[in-house]
Amino acid sequence: MAGKEMLVKFFSLGPINSIFSLKALQITDSAYVAHSEDLLYRQGYEEFKNLNGSPDFFFFLHSSGRLKNGVSTDIDKRRIYIDLEENEVYSVNNQYVKEKVEEAIKLCKPAKVTVMTDAKEDIAYLRSLAINNEEEKKLKMEGHTIHFDGYYDQGRDKPHTKYLLSKDVDWGLGVNYIEKDEGLKEIYSFLDGSMAGKEMLVKFFSLGP
Repeated sequence: MAGKEMLVKFFSLGPINSIFSLKALQITDSAYVAHSEDLLYRQGYEEFKNLNGSPDFFFFLHSSGRLKNGVSTDIDKRRIYIDLEENEVYSVNNQYVKEKVEEAIKLCKPAKVTVMTDAKEDIAYLRSLAINNEEEKKLKMEGHTIHFDGYYDQGRDKPHTKYLLSKDVDWGLGVNYIEKDEGLKEIYSFLDGSMAGKEMLVKFFSLGP
């Protein structure tokens, strides 16, 4: 971080003021990473003030490393190390969310990329887009739409829904899987250029409270 500004952020990965609160301390030199986590997690500064010296929190230390055109350059030194005993994560030369979005854009080659926020305007745009693309149909009841799943929607096509596992992993119990490298090679080949002429939508979710 030499010559950079260190940002210290406090988050709650669960509900605040609750026995289920999960506190997390993020130290980073990337304003983008800090902002992305603002979208993903609850603010936890007040939660940390109540720790009273307790080590009961997750710790993340991150640096984007050297940048060129806003992108990490020392890819050969990219590392993410996770300490399961101390609940600590160390990462360098990566930019989290930004890299994943960039990878998806390069792979799928959309004509347009739209980043969705929780603003009412974005939600309304998404609803109208689903209707215009005929993925949903309006009902007579104002503000309501309907969508019929196809037979193979939502992972119901069991023969082609598989876990990606390494050769050394055997979950048994008849789990349908494909060797990870083989599966990624196949799915990437199908995704390559799959959004050409289309609009890519980027959404942020929390799968927990």
